[in-house]
Amino acid sequence: MLISGWVMHIFRKQKTTKAQKMNKLRSIATVGIMAAVVAVVSGCSANAGPFVTNVSADGKGGLIVEKNMVHFDWWTSAVRIGDTPTSQTIQVVPLPEAKQR
Repeated sequence: MLISGWVMHIFRKQKTTKAQKMNKLRSIATVGIMAAVVAVVSGCSANAGPFVTNVSADGKGGLIVEKNMVHFDWWTSAVRIGDTPTSQTIQVVPLPEAKQR
C-alpha cells in the first residue's frame, strides 16, 4: 500500500491553472509564428533565366552566345548576374541562293 501510494503521487497529474495553460498556448503560437517568418524570409530571392548576356563573333563565320541566370534579392532590391555562364557556338550558314558563284 505504501509503494502504490508513492507511485500514484509521482504519476499524478499536476493541476494547471488557466493562466498556465494560456502561457503554454502563447509560447506555442509564438514558436509557430517565428517558424513561419523564417520560412518566408529565407525564400526572398528569385532566379530567372537563362538570358542572353553577350553575343560575339568567333572569327570563323559563327556566333558565340553567352547565357546566364539573373538573381533578384528582395531585401536589397539588387539584380545580379549568376556566377556560371554557359556559352554556345552557332555556325551561321548562308542560304543556298545567296552563295557566291
